[in-house]
Amino acid sequence: MNLIITKDKENTKLPEVMRAALRLFMKKGIDGTTIKDIAREAKVAEGTLYRHFKSKDDLAWHLFRAHLQQFTQELESKVFAEATAEGRVRSFVEASFAAYESDPELYTYLILREHSELDKYAKEDTHPGNIVTRIIEEGQKSGEIKAGDPYVLGSLFVGGVIRVAVVKMYGSIREDLSKYTGYVAESIWMMLKGENYHG
Repeated sequence: MNLIITKDKENTKLPEVMRAALRLFMKKGIDGTTIKDIAREAKVAEGTLYRHFKSKDDLAWHLFRAHLQQFTQELESKVFAEATAEGRVRSFVEASFAAYESDPELYTYLILREHSELDKYAKEDTHPGNIVTRIIEEGQKSGEIKAGDPYVLGSLFVGGVIRVAVVKMYGSIREDLSKYTGYVAESIWMMLKGENYHG
């Protein structure tokens, strides 16, 4: 996972602006960050920001939407290259942890913004939750995954992956998350293929 910068913008101040905005949004929140703060952090004039974005909120939305789209597309191609539900689960975990390690700041921003942006985003675009739902529904049809509400099972699946990244973000896990790919994937898989709930 990397900041998305088009070729024609690579040698402009846009990369510094986007990285500065990410740092500040993570530290102070979007509401607590001003255009002036971003300009100061990026060492550019305020007018430079307005050449690329209409407003601070436009910048925040671009950071969320463009990068979640990119991550979702990468996930989809990797996950559904696997033939089995178990392979897909492992591929999802592996790709998610690799994305975190490649750019913790950006990955964390996507996690933290999800609650405020996903409703708007989900009306137009596919997101990782849709991939998990498809893994579960297709796995249930093939008999690899137990019966149950795909959204409940999917919430347990995604929650397990994201929570590990959050714990790493706060410093309680110090190793590269790839070390835990097998363990986390197996734990999620055991939950998904286990006995049906009869409560």
